[in-house]
Amino acid sequence: MLKVSVVVATYNGEQFIKEQLDSILNQTYPIYEVIVKDDGSTDNTVAIVKEYTETYPIVHLVKNDINMGITSNILSGFYMAQGDYIAYSDQDDIWISNKIEKLLSAIGEKNLIYSNSAICDQDGKYVAPLITKEILVSEIVSILDLIVWGHQLLFKRDILYSNDVCGLSKHIWFDSLLPILAFRGDNKNVVYLDEMLVSWRRHPKASSFSPRLHKLRIFDDYIGVLKAIFSWFDINKRKNVQIFYKRMKDIRGLSEDTYRVIDLMSSCTFFDVIKAGIICLRNYVDSFPQIPLRLKIRLFLKPFFVIRNQSKGICLDSMLKL
Repeated sequence: MLKVSVVVATYNGEQFIKEQLDSILNQTYPIYEVIVKDDGSTDNTVAIVKEYTETYPIVHLVKNDINMGITSNILSGFYMAQGDYIAYSDQDDIWISNKIEKLLSAIGEKNLIYSNSAICDQDGKYVAPLITKEILVSEIVSILDLIVWGHQLLFKRDILYSNDVCGLSKHIWFDSLLPILAFRGDNKNVVYLDEMLVSWRRHPKASSFSPRLHKLRIFDDYIGVLKAIFSWFDINKRKNVQIFYKRMKDIRGLSEDTYRVIDLMSSCTFFDVIKAGIICLRNYVDSFPQIPLRLKIRLFLKPFFVIRNQSKGICLDSMLKL
C-alpha cells in the first residue's frame, strides 16, 4: 500500500485545529503519518496537538525553536515526511472523508495532482467553489500564474529532490513552486481533479485571507485585463518581474518553450512580453485544443498579469476566473 504523509503547519490555530485533525485522521484511506509543524504558537495549539499524539501514534508534533515563517516551516515538514506521497494541510480547513482516496485513485503515474476546493466562511458554511471552471494546466502557465493552493495538492515526495527547493522557495511560494517542479518538461505530469475535496475556511486570521475571494464584481474581469496591459508602463513593477524570472532560470528540467518564456520575461520589453504570451497560448492550445476564445485571450495576456501583480507570478484574479 502506498504511504501518504500529511504535513500540517500551525501557528496560533487553537480555534480550528481539532476539526482539521479529525478530518485528516478520519480519512477512508489510511494515513501513514501526520507531521504537525508548529511555528511558535502562543495559544493552546500545542497542548491540543499533544492530546492527539497521545491517542494517535501516527501524529507527530514538531515545535520550532524559532519562528521560521510560513514557507520555511512547511518545507521543513515536507523534508521530514517519509511517505511515498505528501499532502499539505492548513490548520483551519476541513477535508472531506475520502479526499486522499480520490486523489490517489486519480494520480496514476503523475507527479502531482490537485483538486478543487470549497470556499467556506469562519463557521464552515459553504460560500462558493474556489475554481469556478475546470483548469487545464501547463508548465508555462505554472510559471506565470498560481494554479495550485497548497491545501489542494498531493505530490510524489521525490520531486523535493529534483532542484534546490529551499533556495527557490525564497523567491517562489511553495504551492507555486511544487507544480513547476512536478511538470519536468511534460504537461502530462500534473493533473487536476475537478471535485471539491476541501472546505477552505476563509477568515481574517488566515495567512492567505483576501476579501476578493468572497466577492467578485461583474466588471472586474474586464477592468483587470486593461489594468494588466497598462501595468507594463510601471517601471518598478517591470524591474521586479525581471529579477524574479532571472531567479527562475535556476530551475532544472523544464521544457525549451518554458525556458524561452523565462528569458523573455527576464527581458520584459513590451514586444518580448507579447512573444511570451504567444508562446503561452500556442503551448496551451497544442495541449488542450478545445478551449474558448475568452480563455485564449487571457492566456495571451497572462504575462501582463504577472507584471500587474509583480510578486512571484501570483495572480489571484485570473485563477478564480479561468
